[in-house]
Amino acid sequence: MKKCILILFLICFVDSSFSQSIWQFSNPKITGANLYCAKWLNSNTLIAAGGNGTILRSTDSGINWFQVFNEIQETFTSINSPKDGMAALGSYSGYFVYSNNNGAVWNYTLRSSSSGYYNSYYTFYNTTYWMDSLTVFTAHKNSQLLKSTNGGLNFDYVFIMPGGLNFVYFYNSQSGWAYSDPSYDTSFYKTTNGGLNFTRVLSKKYSNISGISFINYNTGAILPSSNPFLYTTNSGDNWFQYSVDSIGDYFSLDFSDTGTVILCGKSGKIAKTTNKGANWQYFNTGFNESLYSIDFKNKDTGIAVGANGCMLLTYNGGTNWHQRRAGRLNDLEDVAFTNNNTGFAVGDNGLILKTVDGGTTFTDLYPGIYLNDKLFGVYFKDQNTGFICGEQGKIIRTTNCGLTWNLVHSDSQIWLINVGFVNSNTGFAVGSKQTILRTTNAGNNWSVVYQNFFSEMQNLKVKFLNDSVGFVAGLNLLKTTDCGTNWDFVFPPSPYNYIYYNDIDIVDSLIYLLKYDYSSSATNFMVSSNAGNNWTNVYFNWNCPAFYPSAINFINRTTGYMCGGGNTVIKTTNGGNNWYRLQFTAYPKFYPQYDNTILRSMVVFDTSHIVAVGQKGNILNGKSSITTGINITQIEYPKNMLLHQNYPNPFNPKTVISFQLSAVSDVVLKVYDVMGREVVTLVNERLQPGTYETTFDGSGLNSGVYFYRLTADGYSETKRMMLLK
Repeated sequence: MKKCILILFLICFVDSSFSQSIWQFSNPKITGANLYCAKWLNSNTLIAAGGNGTILRSTDSGINWFQVFNEIQETFTSINSPKDGMAALGSYSGYFVYSNNNGAVWNYTLRSSSSGYYNSYYTFYNTTYWMDSLTVFTAHKNSQLLKSTNGGLNFDYVFIMPGGLNFVYFYNSQSGWAYSDPSYDTSFYKTTNGGLNFTRVLSKKYSNISGISFINYNTGAILPSSNPFLYTTNSGDNWFQYSVDSIGDYFSLDFSDTGTVILCGKSGKIAKTTNKGANWQYFNTGFNESLYSIDFKNKDTGIAVGANGCMLLTYNGGTNWHQRRAGRLNDLEDVAFTNNNTGFAVGDNGLILKTVDGGTTFTDLYPGIYLNDKLFGVYFKDQNTGFICGEQGKIIRTTNCGLTWNLVHSDSQIWLINVGFVNSNTGFAVGSKQTILRTTNAGNNWSVVYQNFFSEMQNLKVKFLNDSVGFVAGLNLLKTTDCGTNWDFVFPPSPYNYIYYNDIDIVDSLIYLLKYDYSSSATNFMVSSNAGNNWTNVYFNWNCPAFYPSAINFINRTTGYMCGGGNTVIKTTNGGNNWYRLQFTAYPKFYPQYDNTILRSMVVFDTSHIVAVGQKGNILNGKSSITTGINITQIEYPKNMLLHQNYPNPFNPKTVISFQLSAVSDVVLKVYDVMGREVVTLVNERLQPGTYETTFDGSGLNSGVYFYRLTADGYSETKRMMLLK
């Protein structure tokens, strides 16, 4: 018993050390696959699922979404939740896929029939109903209703539907409805004894049914693909029939309360009735994607999901809808913080995100008229007053830390990329046509102080050394010594616009500059210590495929960071002479193609708190109190896979294990005793190419020989180590 406790302690200790990798995804890129179903599991937890085995989960009522690992790469078309904590997915596969912990972890069993009527090659239709811990119903294409009484381990057929069974719907373990092939004489049946017997409740032949929903035992509705819309108040014994405009354009329905039904369908269409279908309101969501599923947790709050990962949420019973994208697919262009906890990120389609927990989670701010604009830059000059710039020369301002935003400048041509202030009154905005705007009255009015109207290139960044001396980086590096009244070239303009100055940063009178030469695809890192009069080229020893440096940020004269392509962040601790790549949690293993997206902007508070944003809505959060655990020790990519001998060896009680990867790999590093029993898993995640190291702590273990084994996408190697006490 004592040994077990010691080993458990060891596991917890090592895993804790490893889990505090410097970087983690605050906002991972989701697949963008079609979403066919959504379900509230409780007041805060939402599940959405769809193509390519996609399962998305939100624990804050749809504000933030994360992809849940799932081994079944099928199309999920329905979600059933019999009670809090339980959920099951319907699909075209032969698997019963379910969760017992609010969708955090998903399990599966093969839906085999003990009667021999079914084998794994058959295909199921899209409905699975999980009634309780033991009872499961599912519809089979060969006219069968299958039932399990042992939690989905085995299924037996309980009813054969004439003409084929298209889907089933159960309100509880006894009461359910089934729909047959409409080419036959009858189409709709009801059971009150758990599927043992069905009786016909609609003798008229109806077209294909798109959806069915019951809010209680008596009250329900059916959505056919052609009129009429059907509504019952006596458990399906009798039905009201009403017409709906373009009813074939709607794919799903749900009750928001006992008298209100809401439909969703093609091109973001929403329809609502509050009187059982007799009259309808039709809403234009301004959304062009098809919506395949709708679900309400109460009379006010609901969600609709559809094509390309789209989501719409309503908080007023369906009158107004707010767009969401699972994983925030919109590119993020810039990030800024007012303090260690409160920050903002901006991007495509008017996306403004706010965090109050240091970048761990972000919420959407919807500033109304700016929803269709691309936003490029964000800057806060104090805790409450901030500015955002974007398309069409727009500059918007908040004076209450993002609660409300007001337009202070708009131009019909100029795209503004970056904004910053020298002091409380004087600020600058830069953008296309190499435009420089200046304000001298705290942002109330802006005027052009420099512009190259014939250039299509953009100014990217503005930084000031003091109240007089400042720089603008972009196609050229411009300098002012009179607070922006006049601007001059620091370097002669390059022929054919080959040279671009991507970013500039100023810390402690040192000026750091990223210079990129398009003709040679070479990046130069440059430093000036005398206000930009002279510059020193610093050797930049990076060799990372897909890493294109886009932003630089120094926190003192020696420690700085760059971010760019390949979701890469690199760090220097000696003023830029050497750079090291920082490690962060990788994307889900099934979607490695997104590993090469670009990080465009970052904020560095200190070595324990960094936030970077970029393409596909990526937000990387570098928040950690320690830098131990697994770290990349060099930026150059190794040419082969290799597991190094631990050092020191023998050891007491700690030793370092290092390895190198030549390609993106799913890596597992485990320690075993001499009997072959696993002691601990040190690494189990998808890692980028690089050289890694982690510390193994043998505290609590007996002296003796131990083995550590590395497996990484076909590569496997084992080495021996000795613990001596």
